[in-house]
Amino acid sequence: MLTKKKFLVTLPALNEERIIQENILTVSDYLEKNYNSLLQDGQIKICVAVNGSTDNTEEIVRNLRARIPHLNYSLTKKPGRGRALDNTWGDAPEDVFLYIDSDLAYDLSDLGSMLDSYIMDKNFDMVVASRRVRGSIVKRNLVRKILTEGYNYLIKILFFNSFTDAQAGCKSITKIAYLEIRDKINIYDGWFFDTALLLYVEKNGLKIKDIAITCTDNRRSRMKFVRFVEKYCKGAFEGGKWKAKHAKIKREDLPKILKAIYDARSNYLHNGESMYLSHFMHRADKWDTDITFGMTIDNRQFSASQKLPFTYWFENIVRCCLLNYIKEQICKIDRIET
Repeated sequence: MLTKKKFLVTLPALNEERIIQENILTVSDYLEKNYNSLLQDGQIKICVAVNGSTDNTEEIVRNLRARIPHLNYSLTKKPGRGRALDNTWGDAPEDVFLYIDSDLAYDLSDLGSMLDSYIMDKNFDMVVASRRVRGSIVKRNLVRKILTEGYNYLIKILFFNSFTDAQAGCKSITKIAYLEIRDKINIYDGWFFDTALLLYVEKNGLKIKDIAITCTDNRRSRMKFVRFVEKYCKGAFEGGKWKAKHAKIKREDLPKILKAIYDARSNYLHNGESMYLSHFMHRADKWDTDITFGMTIDNRQFSASQKLPFTYWFENIVRCCLLNYIKEQICKIDRIET
């Protein structure tokens, strides 16, 4: 049985002037091709949730409205995906809210799968794209894979949740379900909003459906990566008087190290250049890097920008960042519960 539900497809946008016009047109073309009757009946709208932008994102979207009758936008002065989505959905008249990251890292057929789940009246409260269910195709760099798996593992340990992916940027929820939990999650103005949404929907006994997706890491996000690690790395550099201080990474060296990691990752993805982790050396278990910078090994000379830390350094900093981030969010949950 088909329903007469109304849908709001939301694209959060923070300083996206380079990609927002092309991607809005891409989403609109997809909906016109596959859901044209719903568009004509006014059952599907697109809303760009502009938040904290200091570039021309708002102007670009505003100009596009003349060309796309089913396009609108909301404006949130401060940045934050959670803040932008809550501002957009709070008073929206539609029955189902969907959002997909504005970089379109997810195949639009995943958006279609979410729409179909509600159109066919399958009585779901939330439909979530998951990178961790059978059938999903995920093309992401190693750093993001480690962060994603580590984050999902820690969330599972802390909350005993049954959903599979806490952070995929492709989700949907009914208006009734959202309003039921809104007062508990609207304090999460950043990207933990995604996780809080799932946690409270599940806690309230509402019905969640995971769908397989196709996800491609298709944007450069070095500054987000660097800011996240610098903010939450507390504890990764404390303790001990180490020998070989020249081979021990210090807190003040972190920006340089993160730049080297990200540049090596980019050269690997875009140019096919190998990434060289430090090679374990005898009696070097307390070091973070080996001492082969500038030396010729196997007929190759390595510079500091090419040689990355030992694997256990990566493990330690990922663990510290994820634990500190989750502790911060748990403190917010505790304040709500009390």
